This record gives sequence, C-alpha cells and structure tokens, in this order.
Amino acid sequence: MAYDGTRNVVVMFGGYDPGFGLRGDTWEYDGADWSLVTTAASPGARHSHQMIYDSGRGKVVLFGGSTANGMVNDTWEYDGTNWVIVATPASPPVRIEFAMTHDSVRGKTVAFGGKNLGGRLGDTWEYDGVNWTQVSVVGPSVRSGCSMAFDPARGVSVLYGGHGGSTASSDTWEYDGANWNLVSLSSSPGPLFLHAMTYDSGRARVVVYTAGIFGSPFHETWEYDGVSWGLASTIISPPDRITDVVYSDASSRVILFGGYSGASYFNDTWEYGGAFVVPSSTSVYGSGCGSPVMSMSPQANAIVNIGMAAAVGPTPTTACVVAMGWSNSMMPGLGSLPFDLASVGMPGCELLQSNETFGLSTQATSASWVQWGTMVPNNNALLGMHVYTQAFSLAPGLNALQVVASNGIDWGIGNT
Repeated sequence: MAYDGTRNVVVMFGGYDPGFGLRGDTWEYDGADWSLVTTAASPGARHSHQMIYDSGRGKVVLFGGSTANGMVNDTWEYDGTNWVIVATPASPPVRIEFAMTHDSVRGKTVAFGGKNLGGRLGDTWEYDGVNWTQVSVVGPSVRSGCSMAFDPARGVSVLYGGHGGSTASSDTWEYDGANWNLVSLSSSPGPLFLHAMTYDSGRARVVVYTAGIFGSPFHETWEYDGVSWGLASTIISPPDRITDVVYSDASSRVILFGGYSGASYFNDTWEYGGAFVVPSSTSVYGSGCGSPVMSMSPQANAIVNIGMAAAVGPTPTTACVVAMGWSNSMMPGLGSLPFDLASVGMPGCELLQSNETFGLSTQATSASWVQWGTMVPNNNALLGMHVYTQAFSLAPGLNALQVVASNGIDWGIGNT
C-alpha cells in the first residue's frame, strides 16, 4: 500500500489470496470505503513487492516482487488513472521482502536489502523517477523482511529489523542520503521480521506494528520519535498478522489492511492514532435506601476525560464515603450483583458495584449533602473502560448496621 497525498486515498495493489492465488488488482481507500479501480494497464499479479508515493511527482511507485513466473525487478508508476511501466536504464536485481521509502526532501525513492535466489541482500538503491542508481555506502548487514520509513522532520530514512539468515535483528539505522548510521538506543521493539512500518507526520514519529513471528512480540505497536522507541498503550489491536501500514494525512491515522498469520488470511481494515473520539458517559442505575432515600448524582460539570464529580444526598449524616469498582454485575467472592444487603443488617439496600476500592472521602456542602470527586489519569489505556461508584453514609437508628447506601453511577471514560 501507499498513501496518495494529492488525492487523499490509500492505494493498494496485488498480494496473495488463498482462494484465488496471486492478485493483480488496484484498490483505493478514501477513509470510508474501498473501491476497485479499473486501469488500461497494470503490473502483473504479484506479492512481496513494495510501493511508495512520490509526493514531488504525484506518482505511486511500485517495484519488484514475485509473480507466477518468479521474482521480477520492474518499475511501475500510477497516477490515479493508469499504471505505466518505466523502462529504466539500470535497475536493482530482482528481489522480494525488501524495504522501500520515499525521501521527499531529496526527491529520491530509497530501496534496501531483501532477498532473491542468490540469498539475502544488503545493497542500497535510489530512484529519481528516471533511473535507479546503486549507492556505494556501507550500511546495515544483509537482511530481508526489514522495514523503512522516511522522517521528513529530520531528513532521514529510518530502517528497523529484518532477518539476516540466522535470527531477526533489533537494530535501528538512519540514512541521510550520504551515510547509514546505526542508532544506539536503550530500548527497542525487539527482533522483528516482516513487520509493518510508516511515518506518522501528524505526530512526527515512526510507527511499527509487530508481526509476531520468529520470536518477535505479537501485535504490539511501537513508536520512534528520533530519540527513543516506546511501546504504545492501545486498548485493542488487530489480531497477530504479517501486513502493511501507511499513514493518511487526510484522516491523521495509520491505516492497516489484511495480511496473514499461519493459515489465517484477513481482509479487515484498521486505523490507529489521530483524533479518535471516545465519548465520555455517565448513567445512574439501581436504587438507594434510607428515609428519605439517599441518591448519588453526577454533577453537571463532570467530564469523564478529566475527572468524575458527584453530589450525594440527602444524607443522614455527613459521615459519608464512596466505593468504586470495575463491575456492576459481579463481586469476587460474593457472586452476582446487585446483592441484597439485608443479610448484613441493611434491609432495602443493595450493593451495586464490585467494591475494589472503599472509603473514598467526601466533602460536606451542607448538613445533609456531600460532594465527591476524583481526577482521571491521562492514560489512553483507560479509554472505553467503565467504573462504578456508590455512596454509603452513617445512619444512626435507621437499621441494624446503621448504614444506608445510594444508587450507583456508571462512568464511561472517554476523551470528549
């Protein structure tokens, strides 16, 4: 795949379909739908090729791969209407599983490594729209299954991982058009092979989705900002697979489509990053007890991407605390919820949440009302989660336990 930044579409070509064989079709994704594109000419059906978008010339560039007749080294360009083969005077040897990106600062497409019948490769090539030129430069060791993305903010092509024949690599390299430089880092995604990699221009970092083969971690997402690698905290991620990703400037998201893992093939589309909207929510459930009945109500200014705030009352006394739990259906060691509290001396009252935390303090606002609040940590891992709260107040003479309970609040944590 490659992202056409002029027309704001993701372009996908070819691949392997277990029910069909090699594919030679062109598809475009506009952020909402995939569309099959009919062109007068096109590259032959193939897999393990590479595509990039040459932003200076407004062309998608395809090179290499493997067809029904074996590995090839042809160069094709797509302008949004048709595919055209480019007869370059020179060309890299045939190959698959190589890395390719476009250096938009210098206007050069950069290809590195891969493998062919002669073994794994460690050569660097550049394409300027007319011809391929091999660059005489010492760089990463021979490898296939490596990935590369261009960081325009720093003017370097970033290469990570690959397989050198005995094991997968976990090294990070940068190429500035003159030299390859090995970057010494304290942390990294670990040994990776056939992983997916792109540059997120909206957040100025390289994004890697791990493939989960040859000992590499399963479906992890890592980010590199030019200084260090960091493991992204995601609520969900695509099932483990070998695939490709591109970054869409239009949606400010990384786009992933399809791939395979063992005998499983996929045709699903995933998006990562950007301005994902996870709405915050509050809802009241269950009933309180006491006379008058005590209630817990979200305050009007409660925003669950920042904090939670609630008013509790009328309370028999201001000696009131709040309990919080992760479930409103099950209490570990107790059973299903709600749980009738008559057995502990609170007839007419129910336990409405799993009560992992009890005794959160409240602040009195009058003789019979209290307020409660807490901040929500700024952590994307919490997005979409729900927590449940219920208040308990000292109530002398109202029941045997001398405690009454409120209704519950279901808090849905969001970012808006």
